[in-house]
Amino acid sequence: MDTTKKLEILADTIPQLYKSDAGKEQVSFVHGETTISRFSFRPLTPDLKTYKNNCIKLIKGAEEANYHFFTTKSDENRLRELFALQWLSLKTGIEQVKLMGIIDYFYKLSSRTNENSFISKNVIIDLDISVDTSITNRNLQNFNIDKAIDLLASGPFTYLLCSCDLEILEFSSANLSEVMDSTSYKFYPEFLHVLASLTTERKVLFSLTGRGDLVVLMNEEMIASKRRGAWTVYDPRTFKNSMTDILADYRTGCNIYELLFDLSYKRHGGLIIFDSEDNFSNYIEQEEEFKNIFNHFVPDCSFKNTVLPVSAKRRLIELSSVDGAMVVNSSDGKLLGFGKIVKTHHDCPGQLGARTTAAFSACLYGGKAFKVSSDGDITSYFKATYSGDRVNKIKFL
Repeated sequence: MDTTKKLEILADTIPQLYKSDAGKEQVSFVHGETTISRFSFRPLTPDLKTYKNNCIKLIKGAEEANYHFFTTKSDENRLRELFALQWLSLKTGIEQVKLMGIIDYFYKLSSRTNENSFISKNVIIDLDISVDTSITNRNLQNFNIDKAIDLLASGPFTYLLCSCDLEILEFSSANLSEVMDSTSYKFYPEFLHVLASLTTERKVLFSLTGRGDLVVLMNEEMIASKRRGAWTVYDPRTFKNSMTDILADYRTGCNIYELLFDLSYKRHGGLIIFDSEDNFSNYIEQEEEFKNIFNHFVPDCSFKNTVLPVSAKRRLIELSSVDGAMVVNSSDGKLLGFGKIVKTHHDCPGQLGARTTAAFSACLYGGKAFKVSSDGDITSYFKATYSGDRVNKIKFL
């Protein structure tokens, strides 16, 4: 694997960066004589700058040690994991050696099954507690107790409280009476809402889903995820602000940020398009009769609300499973309909999937599209002032 490829993999771990001819903020990745550039709506935060520099040092160290990565998907994912360890150590303060033990535990657990179903697990690491490992066998890495604990802490409310060394301190459950629907913007998928409320700057949640996704939360924010073998790191507020910049509206960006992650983790797939009501008439096909009949199912809410109501969001997620696009009036943030068919633009590249073709076409017509694949990939399609008529993409998991 050459240096350019390694730098591209590093850039891909930071989701708000995108390839283009120009942009508001240029971010350069430089190692030796090799330089690649990406663009962003916002400059890198100090943490992301440190992360980038630490990862470039890691690449340099591996090359000096004559350690080779091959151009295979497994090696790409292995490199992304080494980058993610840099980020998690930076954010949590956990030593990388201990982080490797935590990640390795979940890697092994993700390959085990119970009655033909993959195992899910919630572990909260308390950074303030250390345990003398010589006097206890209650360690998650003790393979002798695997069968006893594999099915524990697998629900949406239960968890194992552990030290950084994976010593089990408690098997506990969140107190639902103390958990309320969020009245502010969230920086994590809704299915983790209960357990997210238990995270602080000193308590870090590692949650393995039944689909093999590993999500890491700290201080009620998602800071990293491993999905389909690939790690992504999140500086949540900066990334959320990139969504608001695409849509040119803060509240709309915050609400779509939450909805996209919920769609992605539910593996529903969906397409959401924002545009003016007048412009939609240029590329939305005539509705089929049955979809006209059910238009009264559209929630009476707006993406411009301070916080999109949970009840409305849950209905929007299910409406997105209907074939076609959900279309939103960018002026008032209200959903105009669902199951809409997008006319293919004459400049749209060929050989794309149906949902991708619709998203790309909508952007060419002047809209802004957010596509979620059934595998969980999220891609936003937009034009930016600095890059003319080029359709830009931000893709993440």
